[in-house]
Amino acid sequence: MDTIDNKIENLENENLESKKPEESNFSWCGYTWKAAQENGRLIHPDSPWYWYSLDTIRICSDNVLELYIKYNPKEIKHWNGKTYHPTIEVPTMRTIETFGYGTFKADIMLPTGTNLWPSFWTTGSGNWPPELDIMEAWSEDDKYFKWFIAQPPYFSPSWRTTTNVHYRNKDLEHKSVGSRNISWFKQRNNPCIEYIEYKCEWLPNSITFYANGREVRKITGDVCKDLIVNLKDLNKGYKMNVLFDVWCEDPEKCNVEMYTPMRIKNFEYEPYTIYYRP
Repeated sequence: MDTIDNKIENLENENLESKKPEESNFSWCGYTWKAAQENGRLIHPDSPWYWYSLDTIRICSDNVLELYIKYNPKEIKHWNGKTYHPTIEVPTMRTIETFGYGTFKADIMLPTGTNLWPSFWTTGSGNWPPELDIMEAWSEDDKYFKWFIAQPPYFSPSWRTTTNVHYRNKDLEHKSVGSRNISWFKQRNNPCIEYIEYKCEWLPNSITFYANGREVRKITGDVCKDLIVNLKDLNKGYKMNVLFDVWCEDPEKCNVEMYTPMRIKNFEYEPYTIYYRP
């Protein structure tokens, strides 16, 4: 595990123009972000091997955001009364602002390494689900590319950069439409060495995902209505927070290493506007 810390230290030394935010709430791309999960939570009880930290976030002089992981054991007392001993420090950042129907997009270069889990997503403000996975990736053996998938047609060159929608149905049961890889035929650039624009257009009757301006998936029907079943807040309406993070697999079960960080060039949101004919 020491190799994680050594490699990240080398990366940080190479970039003398970057610095971590001074406070857990920081400004970037016109919005305020918090380096923690909801209500300041620093750990997820279902993944107790990592903890969230501001020290894994860097803002470069060109305003590019860099997200790292590193080996750093810590004792954390969670609000469930239990004490956890995570070993890996990871980045997570979520907007203080909340967003309704509209378009979310960001230019992202994926981190390289083994068993990394970078993502760009939204979640309900104060409740989960709903969740829109605009980009969720897995590096596994340090490559995001796959020639084959587990179901027909089996041979399907694709990136393990996936999209998904989580929601509750009318019985309040957690459901999802299922993760789907982005096909190499629709997005051929290597996401580890080039910035890819990932975008989601969330409208009342459709949810559409794009990679570099090309549609890669569209969801319609009852899912769009079910998405807001658990979202309504009397004060905020149908609102979500936006998150970027890099998590990882359990280091006790598999090797976890990061060679280069996740880089995010920008984030933009455009609200959905209904136009009426006079």
